[in-house]
Amino acid sequence: MLNFFFLYNYLFKNRNSKRNFFFLRIFIPLKVYFCCLNDIEKQDKILARKEVKMLNQIVLVGRLTRNISVHKSDNGNKVATISLAIPRSFKNSDGTYDTDFVDCVAFDCIAENTSEYCSKGDIVGVKGRIQSKLVEVDDKRQNQMEIICEKITFLSSNKKEETEDK
Repeated sequence: MLNFFFLYNYLFKNRNSKRNFFFLRIFIPLKVYFCCLNDIEKQDKILARKEVKMLNQIVLVGRLTRNISVHKSDNGNKVATISLAIPRSFKNSDGTYDTDFVDCVAFDCIAENTSEYCSKGDIVGVKGRIQSKLVEVDDKRQNQMEIICEKITFLSSNKKEETEDK
């Protein structure tokens, strides 16, 4: 490899002669090829040392299935359990759309504001993370997944329709 670079540098410095110009036309693509190989090897070593970042984030848009009630937990935080109905975007084998029901948990200000401004049937957007917890059911430990709300966006409300009707 070193001989190649010495020869290349010699030919490049003396490129005025026709003979050296011919060799330069051959060696320039070779140098590019060898440099690319070295860069790829360096990148592979960097990627091998670099840790892959993980992501736990979810965004849901659906209708509230019930009115929200806020209660205080044992440690004094305000907690609200929100159930969302989210229709799938494709039909099943029967030709109907299935609906998924997802439970979300909101804390403190998010729980208060959602219970105050939203009611059953309103469309909300939820940004949050997935959390698992162990639950004992019939003396068996089961892993239960829930969504922890970090932000709730109020997308539409039935309150507007109620005021228009009156």
